[in-house]
Amino acid sequence: MQIHPGLADIDYGEWQGLTPDEMRDRWTAALHGWYHQTDEAIIPGGETLAQTLPWHEHRKRAVCRHAEQTIVIVGHTVINRIILLCVLGLGNKRFWHIKQDTCAINAFEAERGDFVLVSLNDTCHLRDL
Repeated sequence: MQIHPGLADIDYGEWQGLTPDEMRDRWTAALHGWYHQTDEAIIPGGETLAQTLPWHEHRKRAVCRHAEQTIVIVGHTVINRIILLCVLGLGNKRFWHIKQDTCAINAFEAERGDFVLVSLNDTCHLRDL
């Protein structure tokens, strides 16, 4: 197991630990931007999506370094969505168009230096048998 600091959650800056209502009371415009123009949103004292995870820079190195191996990445919803947007070839504008439930599993495979999405937001392991 290796901890990769680039896979930590987004830096929520001054929003860290606050409820959406508390954020809305203090930063109405910034919170509106987060929900409606996420790819351009600036979290007060925090990061933008582009600063959070430059996934495209890491993906080919990871594929080459771990060719023919299975890699498990555990991350928070923001990180997971950014990775999935990259895998699907979509920009961060589509951030809210990918659902990520708590404990969801996403799977993709590397093929010729690119990725193929195998499953998305799978939570079948959480259901009672």
